[in-house]
Amino acid sequence: MPVNFWNKRPLRTRRLVLEQLEERIVLDASIDASLCATDTMPHLQAGDVLDALHDARPAAGLTSQVYIENSDAGFFGRHAPDEWVVDDNSTFVGRGVQNPPDHSRTVEVVSELAAPATLYVSFNTHPGHDCAFGENGQYSLADFPGFEIANVVPVNCMLISRTINPGDPVLLNFNHTNGLVDFNIAVDAVPQKGCSVTQAEFALHAHWAFNDSWHDDYDLSLVNGFNKALTLDAPYGEHLQVTSALGNNANLGVYPLGNDLCTKSCSPPAGCVTDWEAAYGSGVVSAESKSCGGTDPSCPDFCSTPTPVCHLSHDQSTASGKVFTLTIAPPV
Repeated sequence: MPVNFWNKRPLRTRRLVLEQLEERIVLDASIDASLCATDTMPHLQAGDVLDALHDARPAAGLTSQVYIENSDAGFFGRHAPDEWVVDDNSTFVGRGVQNPPDHSRTVEVVSELAAPATLYVSFNTHPGHDCAFGENGQYSLADFPGFEIANVVPVNCMLISRTINPGDPVLLNFNHTNGLVDFNIAVDAVPQKGCSVTQAEFALHAHWAFNDSWHDDYDLSLVNGFNKALTLDAPYGEHLQVTSALGNNANLGVYPLGNDLCTKSCSPPAGCVTDWEAAYGSGVVSAESKSCGGTDPSCPDFCSTPTPVCHLSHDQSTASGKVFTLTIAPPV
């Protein structure tokens, strides 16, 4: 049974937990390798989870309606999620894009660095839309003035870049609200590559068909290490911040150093742990992991209550504005 999502981590069987009234049924769901891309951001979107659950119900003999418990609290550990709890409560209607509201979004990137830097934006690849951005291919390079296909080898048409100057904000405008657009941002280092790159991750305008709502998801990630301080001010009131490689396990909306899961490092980038331990000491990745208030077995991990959460997700109707402000600064 395919689970449709993109994950740069090694393919492995994931577990989905279905809960029907008083009984819990554990199903294995293997990843459809044709939908996985080695160099794309490891997103598991809300709609993909719901699709997988919907497809799993007949095989499990389920006839009741399902929904994701505590959906507004976010999909914890979305770098490599393994289990999701579902309650019998409300109507599930599948995934789809229909009648989207005019909830355009802007990511304003501000540099507090002393010199010009290279700003990278890496978009997720979606089937059928190679070299176009968004799940429906609704964006192209022309939508982002000043950017060009990044001058890296090998050339990747989903990776764009431009120079950002101190005090001269760069605006990324996402006005085509007919579907999800997901991407990550890094400075002076290619996203998802190497062991020294701080990343901001976004999934904007995601449609949750089970309750016909539209959501923004976002976090800061040190899964590939650290190179610049980042601060993200969201139109939902949160202030996310990383200023150094260490000491982020108490920071809201941040995946700590090397942690592909919120409370554990199960599949860190190859070779990086050795580099980090040489720089920061033995066991540093485990020491940086966040605490778990729920079940936390060996990998693959499932923690229902990471403290604090790493990944934030909000219904767009609760936003106070349209702008996410991402500020880049030197390490502290």
